[in-house]
Amino acid sequence: MPIKDAIKEKCVVGALGRKPRREARVQTNFPVTLLVKSEVEDKVQPVIATNVSEHGLQIRTHFGLVPGLLVYAFSRGRGTQFGACRVVWVRALLPARGIQAGLEVLR
Repeated sequence: MPIKDAIKEKCVVGALGRKPRREARVQTNFPVTLLVKSEVEDKVQPVIATNVSEHGLQIRTHFGLVPGLLVYAFSRGRGTQFGACRVVWVRALLPARGIQAGLEVLR
């Protein structure tokens, strides 16, 4: 099932003690490539998308990301073009697991 269809079918229910999410998330585990442009050099970094929604995705990586950074995300295997994204938040995981980051798709 395409990701967009799965998102539309997903029920949006908040967890106990939390506000309901703005939109449904679909749990995933597929490779995504990030392109980080800079004045010095562009960097291409493979990451794992752990969930996606209509307006963003959550990734897991070992690459240093900071909130506010502009990146370009795409998935070759699935043909999904997220396009330009802004890093919204970053959370450290266990050292061997890297970091989690939330990306907002800029349309």
